Amino acid sequence: MVFGILSEVYRIKIIEYFRARNKHSLNVNLVVLLNLVIFVEAFLTVISTIFVQIGAARTCYWWVVLILSVSLAELALHDAWRKLASSVTVYAYSVLLLPIWALIHGNFALSGVVYLVTLLLVLNMVATKIQRWIINPFMFFFMVGFLSYEYYNDNFIAVIPIDGEMALYYIVIIPIAMMIGMAIVVALTDTYKKEHALLEEKNKELQRMMRIDMLTGLYNKQFLNEQIKIYMAISKRNEIPLSVIVIDIDYFKNYNDMYGHIQGDRCLVRVAEIMNDSVLRDSDSVFRFGGEEFVVLLHNIEQSAAKVVGQRIVDNIRAANIKNEGSEVESVVTVSVGLYTFDGKKDMTTNSVIRMADEALYQAKNGGRNRLCAL
Repeated sequence: MVFGILSEVYRIKIIEYFRARNKHSLNVNLVVLLNLVIFVEAFLTVISTIFVQIGAARTCYWWVVLILSVSLAELALHDAWRKLASSVTVYAYSVLLLPIWALIHGNFALSGVVYLVTLLLVLNMVATKIQRWIINPFMFFFMVGFLSYEYYNDNFIAVIPIDGEMALYYIVIIPIAMMIGMAIVVALTDTYKKEHALLEEKNKELQRMMRIDMLTGLYNKQFLNEQIKIYMAISKRNEIPLSVIVIDIDYFKNYNDMYGHIQGDRCLVRVAEIMNDSVLRDSDSVFRFGGEEFVVLLHNIEQSAAKVVGQRIVDNIRAANIKNEGSEVESVVTVSVGLYTFDGKKDMTTNSVIRMADEALYQAKNGGRNRLCAL
């Protein structure tokens, strides 16, 4: 009854884990899989106590391992306990339970060697670099010390019968269980590495797509809203300036009406390229705000220097000589630019800063367009 309940509980947990495996990192997958292998070993050993008497100490040991493996696998799936579960898995199995196992068994039988080597191999997959520097020397010196003590103390050596059910238990059940478990770990680890790498690549591409305007290749409005909050916070904390430039293509509706929307899209792409080339610092970012409107964020730059950037954008776009006979300013594509510089000291929000840059843009349009206006 007890074994049936335990196996059913763990079966449900395994199903839940496989359903949610893509939500977790490779290290979490390995921690859960390692505890799965330990559970299989402990479960089969505890089952074998029904047929073979192996002593109360050994039986209690495997019950502890059985319960611990279930608990650690469960904790590893929860964000709050994930780091703890990983550390406890490494240290509990390497520096605590393995030595206890060796001491209560009295020697290293064939099954013990398989168990020890397999477990240490998987523990090294899960452990961090620092943990490996701790557990591997510890296990090396423990094994050397234990084997030396066993060699020089005949009374300590436990003679293991090799007949009947005991031979079946030590030579067949445990080695087969560990080999099956290890095969599962190796196979699934290889699969997870490939899936994890593929998932990471897809996530990076998705993140990039979420930030990029698909037409112009510039950053989009959503990313602008994220970045300007960060820049504003830095500006306020360090009391350094943040200049915001808002750009609007003059009479772009007339351009679309005259040349068509396909040519209008090509015009937007060309203007975006010119603006991107006009900002020279890596910290300066250009965003498509929507339609024919763009925004440039200039971090830690005074208004006088920001005016130079804004005027360069105006001049470079006019100098590109993109034909626009529908314009009422010139026969080429031009832009109007509004600039506002936040000094980092005023109590302003991101919306109010953009609104001030918009106000400057409005003045540039009222002033005849094809020009820069700063507030």
